[in-house]
Amino acid sequence: MKKSISNLGEALNKADQKQINGGRMFTCDEFCSASPQAQQLQIDLYGYDAFQMCPC
Repeated sequence: MKKSISNLGEALNKADQKQINGGRMFTCDEFCSASPQAQQLQIDLYGYDAFQMCPC
């Protein structure tokens, strides 16, 4: 618990981001219905090209 509190405000590395997100890429439906923060996380993890064909 102390570690999570002491790290408040620090950027997560990609491994931590994948762990929180479940380590899988969203489908277009999931990506389009996700919050802007979740969309940005997916783009950071998998690159913009992975989602450029999504209709949103």
